[in-house]
Amino acid sequence: MSFLRRYAIWILAATLACIVGSWVIAASQPAQYTASASVDVEPNIIVGGVPVTPILATEMQVATSGTVLSAAAPTLGMTEQDLAKHVSTSNKAGTNILQIACSQPTAAAAQSCANAVATAYTRYRNETSSPKATQQRAPYHVTIVTYAPLPTAKSSKRKVELLAVGVIVGLMLGVGTAYLRDRLDDRVRDRDDLARCLNAPVLAEIPAVRRGSVRPDAGIIQAPWSPLAEAYRHLRARISPVISSTDSQGKVLLVTSAQAGEGRTSVAINLAVVMASTGTNVLLVDADLGNQALSHQFQVIGQPGLTDLVLGSARVGDVVMSADLAPGLSFMAAGAAAQVPGELLDTARLQRTFAQLRVIADLIIIDSGPVRAVSDPLALVTASDIVIVVADVRRTRRAAVTAAAEEIRGTGAATLAGVLNRVHQPWKLNPAAPAGMSSLPGAFTTLRGAGKNGSKVGTSLNGMRQNPTHSPGAVEQESPRSDESVAPTTELTEPPPVRDEPAPDGDQTMRFSAVLPSPGHPANAPGADSAPNGDDPDEINTASWRPVPE
Repeated sequence: MSFLRRYAIWILAATLACIVGSWVIAASQPAQYTASASVDVEPNIIVGGVPVTPILATEMQVATSGTVLSAAAPTLGMTEQDLAKHVSTSNKAGTNILQIACSQPTAAAAQSCANAVATAYTRYRNETSSPKATQQRAPYHVTIVTYAPLPTAKSSKRKVELLAVGVIVGLMLGVGTAYLRDRLDDRVRDRDDLARCLNAPVLAEIPAVRRGSVRPDAGIIQAPWSPLAEAYRHLRARISPVISSTDSQGKVLLVTSAQAGEGRTSVAINLAVVMASTGTNVLLVDADLGNQALSHQFQVIGQPGLTDLVLGSARVGDVVMSADLAPGLSFMAAGAAAQVPGELLDTARLQRTFAQLRVIADLIIIDSGPVRAVSDPLALVTASDIVIVVADVRRTRRAAVTAAAEEIRGTGAATLAGVLNRVHQPWKLNPAAPAGMSSLPGAFTTLRGAGKNGSKVGTSLNGMRQNPTHSPGAVEQESPRSDESVAPTTELTEPPPVRDEPAPDGDQTMRFSAVLPSPGHPANAPGADSAPNGDDPDEINTASWRPVPE
């Protein structure tokens, strides 16, 4: 049934094309009139003999035989071969009546043809020119019951036959070409197909969104009651037991794909938001060192991040930023020194780096590059507990997924799972959504900037800057630590514009914001202050799992 659903439009189109072709052929045929004469075939009564029951099937063949047609053709000015193309016979079950029909371009010609063939047949069977004794020994006696009337309408028999042939040929052609196309198509076609390629379970199907409805990378925020948001909640329900079963302090979840452009960044953002909404302390890390898609989204290109932390040129408090997408969600940029990712991401450095990050987060979600394009994800697999492979139902190749799964398994022992992205289905809003909640695009205005010294710039739904506890336009300042000197603050005289429209470069990408850490103060991320920052194993092991906030 999945095959028929997938190619239903293709099969229907092929069938309609053949029907239209048959109709065109039928319409191009010359007009035809059909006339029919009725002939009664009865057993000849022979004195002292037993009547012979007529075999009507044999008589139908006799009526169109060469002997009969050769006798009728000269009277019609036709050859025997031409006449045979226009004559047909039939018999109504349970009767001895033969219908001798003839089709011709004109009504008069059809009438003359049918009557001529019927007369020739009766003469052949009755042998009117033979002696009386011979006629009496003939087994049948044939009589013309009704001469062919003059037809008043064109015959549509030929058109009906052609249309029926068109339907049959169209269905056969549609199913055959669909099957061939399906066999030659190497793309991942459905959930079961992805599971076979990965040899691992597929946790969720993320629906495709219609152009102009919501952004895939912010669907859980813009449309919290949409099928897209429900799909990510389903993914959270499926992945939570896997995370809980992982025996480690802090869980590292790597989001990757086999090829580029399959939606792994959107999956990473929405999964981070939906996990953080349950109270989980989530750290979202941009490890796609080549593209830095997440850093572009949060507008922190060039800020210290993962690579700086790996190289030891930055501390945890310098690179972890608070994200305003959900409570408990923090963000780490790719870093300023991401030009040579292969040399930066070696196993020993990564293990030390993520040992520090495991202390400050319940769950670390890493957005990485495609496995088949760059080496970064394979290096990150060694530091990950769970690896999610995202596949696009429209473009991902099965061979690429299989090869990516083999490389991931050959690199580390992380738990492997799949997510099927951009699955076609109708986009419907949930009619049970609470009053006041909207799933229309643009209903959520994202934060666009950060104030000096780690201050936040809040945004209301109508685009007005707000402070949750102060008057509109006020800037919420973070209190300095007791062991630090108070740095002079600079008032934010002209805040960055807050817009819910595409960026100036026209990339149509929704921009998020992160609260940047101040030069002398760690970020607002929970636990960032007490996180270990060096390579001392004792410092890492003795760090508190859930540090007390300041």
